[in-house]
Amino acid sequence: MWAGIVLLTVVAQVLLGVFARGMPELGMVHGVLAIALFAFAVIAAKHAEAAIRAEHPTAARGTADV
Repeated sequence: MWAGIVLLTVVAQVLLGVFARGMPELGMVHGVLAIALFAFAVIAAKHAEAAIRAEHPTAARGTADV
């Protein structure tokens, strides 16, 4: 679900970047949406990490099998 929200936000960012030329008020929306995109990406990453930890409870974070 969060990955889909990130994807939609990226698409909206691209569209605003392309079509906002000559409309300064959309530039502000573009900036606010950039902050929202960052927040959604962080949330998606945390959910993904939690899912991996639930699937592999003994795996240590940031280590490789040696």
